[in-house]
Amino acid sequence: DKWIIDGNYINSIHHRLHAAQVVIFLDFPTSVCMLGIFQRLIIQLWAPERALPKPIAERRSFRNRFYLDPNLVQMVWQFRTSTRPRVLSEIAGLNGAARIAVLRTRAEMNGFLAGIAGNRVP
Repeated sequence: DKWIIDGNYINSIHHRLHAAQVVIFLDFPTSVCMLGIFQRLIIQLWAPERALPKPIAERRSFRNRFYLDPNLVQMVWQFRTSTRPRVLSEIAGLNGAARIAVLRTRAEMNGFLAGIAGNRVP
């Protein structure tokens, strides 16, 4: 009865959104998302214990940690023009059936999370 889902999964977004009570859409600029990918890559290289589960971090060699999925980079690079319009359309189609938070900056996201920590869900 209760669940949290993270990710895009555009082919099933309609059904998932219509089953949701709260929708949080992180609508960050492409530059912020691309920077996040490269920041995670650097952390994986130099501090894998912070970025990966311990058993994986211990097993992986330096060379294996230096992996950047080109499909992920392409998906993030094209998201604003290819997927975002459909996501926004689906959200608009909820017509008040769920509480919606569209967060466009890390500051907005941090403020939202602080509100949740204080038991205040918008």
